[in-house]
Amino acid sequence: MSYSTLEVHRDGAVGWLVFDRPEVGNAVDATMFTELEEAWAELDADDDVRVIVNTGNGDAFQTGLDVRQLATDREALRQQSRRTRDFDLRMTAWHCGVWKPVIAAVNGTCAGAGLHFVADADVVIASSNAEFLDPHVSVGQVSAIETIGMVRKSPMEPITRMALVGRYERMPARRARQLGILSEVVDPPSRLRERAREIAETIAKDSPAALTAKKKALWEALELVVMASSTMSTSSARASVPACSSISTAMVTTTFGRSSRCRCSLRSSSSAAATSNLMATTGRPYSRATAMCRARRRGKRLVASTRVVRPAAIFCTRRSRTCTQTVRSLVRSRASPVSTSR
Repeated sequence: MSYSTLEVHRDGAVGWLVFDRPEVGNAVDATMFTELEEAWAELDADDDVRVIVNTGNGDAFQTGLDVRQLATDREALRQQSRRTRDFDLRMTAWHCGVWKPVIAAVNGTCAGAGLHFVADADVVIASSNAEFLDPHVSVGQVSAIETIGMVRKSPMEPITRMALVGRYERMPARRARQLGILSEVVDPPSRLRERAREIAETIAKDSPAALTAKKKALWEALELVVMASSTMSTSSARASVPACSSISTAMVTTTFGRSSRCRCSLRSSSSAAATSNLMATTGRPYSRATAMCRARRRGKRLVASTRVVRPAAIFCTRRSRTCTQTVRSLVRSRASPVSTSR
């Protein structure tokens, strides 16, 4: 498939998605919006591609939306506004549901919506002349999704500062490395693609199935932790019940329910994530073991279903520390309770 704003090709087991609008800093126009989704789908469908490298041509990596072009294409502007409002973006691998490992090789300026590609990459490296900024506020816009994504990689204060200062301050690559936004600064800058290829080829030596499962486990677990930290306070405040303190840092992947054999009751809402792909905060997969309910101290099995829950929605319904103890025991043993009959 041919593209007018991107370069997409495969080199061995490494797929390349390269922004190709260097004359405008690789800014995203209406055409690139469409081609990005198609390009990610093409690389994802190619079984020979095990790892994807995302970089840009020219002096900039990605400078966000091409506001001038979109201003002349009202339909494209309305469509992207709707997608942003509905959290239905289709720009990055994560947006498009691509579970192959993605390396972002930041070759220069990364601004505005370009931060999406950094926030959603699995591995980020940058040339020594790369810089990061968020100019949204300087043009009267609000930065939300991409900066929230960046907070997962960095302490909040530097990202907040970036969002508030806007175009008047730029974060150099070495500072971004110190904050954990990226893992390596490449010097000289001319070696960036070579280094990205070396890392990609190293990753590609592993099993494709293992790589996919590992990535899904880490990212889906991270989503659950984010939901836990944001929703727990809301749920507990509404119910006027103190939340189980260990839930916010634990990925408990079972749905607890009432049983005649066990009175320890925890409520939850289900999620569509796959149980086998979730991991504990330690990064190790849960073992298939049967959790014992400490609430009754009678060795009864804790009733569980095979559904996965959102830990953010779990809270203690009985003002009892036994519920917290039960969850802690699950996390300590990294146990995933198997289904038992009621």
